[in-house]
Amino acid sequence: MRLRPFLPALLLTAFLGPFGCSNNTDRVTGNERLIRGVDGFGSTLVETTIPDRDTYVTPGTANYGSTLLVGRDATFEGRAFFKFLRINLPNVTLTGFAASNVLFEIPSVPLRNEPLQVDLELRETATALADSGTIAWPGPAAGTLLATRAFDFTGPLLMDLGAGSFNRIKQWTDPEPDSIPTLMLRATAIQGFAAFASRSARIRIPYTYTVGSTTVADTVNTTVPFDLYLHPPLTPPATGSDTTLVLGGPYEASIAIRGPIPAVGEGSSINDLRLVFGVVDSIPGFPLGSDSTQVVLTIEIYRVTGAWSESATERSSIPTDSSPLSLVLREFAVGDTLSVPLPPDLARGWTTANEGVLLSIRNANTKPGVIVGSRESSRPPLLRVGTTTAPPGRF
Repeated sequence: MRLRPFLPALLLTAFLGPFGCSNNTDRVTGNERLIRGVDGFGSTLVETTIPDRDTYVTPGTANYGSTLLVGRDATFEGRAFFKFLRINLPNVTLTGFAASNVLFEIPSVPLRNEPLQVDLELRETATALADSGTIAWPGPAAGTLLATRAFDFTGPLLMDLGAGSFNRIKQWTDPEPDSIPTLMLRATAIQGFAAFASRSARIRIPYTYTVGSTTVADTVNTTVPFDLYLHPPLTPPATGSDTTLVLGGPYEASIAIRGPIPAVGEGSSINDLRLVFGVVDSIPGFPLGSDSTQVVLTIEIYRVTGAWSESATERSSIPTDSSPLSLVLREFAVGDTLSVPLPPDLARGWTTANEGVLLSIRNANTKPGVIVGSRESSRPPLLRVGTTTAPPGRF
């Protein structure tokens, strides 16, 4: 059999392998390159619209988060409340039992620019704490004074409830555990703020007893299962026609905003969606290391699911998904712009019902906040939409 006639065909196949028609992987890679638009055959278009609705809202005056703010300044106040469901008591039948003064202890959380001290008082409340769904500033009135302390930020806050405090604690639990009063921790002067770890306060009952000729010291502790702090409402509240919007800060403000989506051409797709705000000012945060001129934010983006009005002032008035779509970490200086990328898929649902988004700052009460221009200002926010046309067919 003569093989010589097949040799040119084999050589031609080998020559065309790397340089001829692409295989499936090459085609997919090529299409991705073309669809991107940059340096390809698909074209990219960025259109900008000005939002037609924006406002800022607050979640109310009760905070159930991980940090309790207690203190006062010229515009803000925080009061902490603690609800014990039961109090652990030592065994009073032990030989030689003797109780010492009862202590209230709670770990502190470091803050930036801490004052030299904050004068604090611990009180019973005159009335019971309202149901968690209705608790609001100013909370129950102050009752019996239990202890005072000039807290100097060294170690945990430790308050001695004084002589006779053990008998008082026993009376709290007799005849029913429900008779345990709510405790209130508040500042007595305008000195600044202290922060404490929530759900970590405890009642400590030191005592001694004897075993033979030996005196034994021990302590019974009870950790609080429920606490929160209350603060006044933001004054004045948003009106819907303000020239600035507040995001974050001690009042935990969120921005609700909606912008029209421009028409997307047939065969095109949205590949970039973002809100751009002009930064007017920053709100100094409380935590250690934050800075009033350089703001670092972790922004949560919630899809708004129903109609809302610019006159809304409460976070509950803006219906949203229960979980954020994405988290965006942003760092910028005052006078700069805040660019918040949104998931492009968000715009797909906006073709039929576009109610915009709600932006919040994670742990806003102790993080820096930011003030930005509203649509009524000279630096209105912008909604930028980037689209890419489909590439032409290959030939």
